[in-house]
Amino acid sequence: MSQKNLTILNDPRRIYRADIPNLRIDLKGYSPSGTSTFVLNTVFEAQVVNNNFYEADRFSIEAALSGLPAPYNTIGWWGAQKQIEVKISAGLQPFGPGGGTVLIEGLVDMPDLRLRSNVLSLSGRDWTSRFIDTMVSDTFLNIQNGKIFLNMTGSQIVTQLAAQYPDISNNPDTNIWPTSTPVGTYAMGQNAIMFRNRTLWDVMTWLANQETDTDSAGVPQNYVCYVKGKALYWGPQQAPDGIFQIQWGPQSNLDDLELSRNLSLANDVRVTVQGWGPLGRYQAVASGKHRSAPSVIFPAGYQHYVYTINGLTVQQASAKATALAKGLTQHELVARASLPADFSIDPYGAVCLVGTDSEWDTDYWINSVTWRFGMGEEEGAAMDLWLKNHPVNMEVTLPSP
Repeated sequence: MSQKNLTILNDPRRIYRADIPNLRIDLKGYSPSGTSTFVLNTVFEAQVVNNNFYEADRFSIEAALSGLPAPYNTIGWWGAQKQIEVKISAGLQPFGPGGGTVLIEGLVDMPDLRLRSNVLSLSGRDWTSRFIDTMVSDTFLNIQNGKIFLNMTGSQIVTQLAAQYPDISNNPDTNIWPTSTPVGTYAMGQNAIMFRNRTLWDVMTWLANQETDTDSAGVPQNYVCYVKGKALYWGPQQAPDGIFQIQWGPQSNLDDLELSRNLSLANDVRVTVQGWGPLGRYQAVASGKHRSAPSVIFPAGYQHYVYTINGLTVQQASAKATALAKGLTQHELVARASLPADFSIDPYGAVCLVGTDSEWDTDYWINSVTWRFGMGEEEGAAMDLWLKNHPVNMEVTLPSP
């Protein structure tokens, strides 16, 4: 059986594809003999998926095993690794070790060696995986002894959970916004057993979903939770710094554009937030009207959503209902675009679509960016955008134990 062609994606001798990006994949291995770092420079193809809030980013890589320098070209070296760190960078111009756009930093979940075809396959997730794969310890729950709900705020709990991974918690870019509401008000008499058998990520995202802040204009903003590089962000969703524009038309560089609309939310909606708080039972109502100002009259056929969230004040319940109604009523337009890779886009930012002369010509939040680097018929680098015209933070439910 013949081996796979050893012409590689990031070989500097590839001069027939002018727009091939500079791709750099740095690996760091941990084995009994110590740590070692090297550049994976025999890549056939690679893919990175930058998800938005609450999910881990993912990567997959295929490379020529025999083309690597010793000892990285041996089965023994890969079999001895206890942990493999990955950083994938790319850019349109040549760059040094510290240059380019970092698309992902993370950990290999599974190295796969296909010896006959001479292929090394690596797949994994970003550093969010640390929190996803770690359960809240009984020691943590016992030490708190139920006081976790009475005395600590969400931000204090997140800070304590994140401290299990100093590389993340001590990162100067880690940003955990302080909150003031004791978590005990959310649980209304429940104790720490609520967090038993949960992952750190379950708890951190659930706590984020209980918090609401307001922006400078007084608009309610739900909290979000994500990891970028080795930095954790837990706080209110931030407005994007800029908007990336894509254009449809005869001169467009879009390879494909797919548009859809969620008609199941085409009517006006009413959101009720109810529960028990420090002063007793409360109920707050808000409404939303698609692509117009919120309505105060509920017409026939409106859709009603009821959320039970304990431990809020009446003002907090009203703000939460308004934020939920805003998200639901804007959940109608979706766009999927494929185009050549542009490393200036911010996966946590916004995109403006123009040129369709339709309702879809509007601003979108990015749900995910998929970067594709390959050597097939469409050689080079491409990106797939999954866009929604509403903030992509979503309800995070922590089910009963």
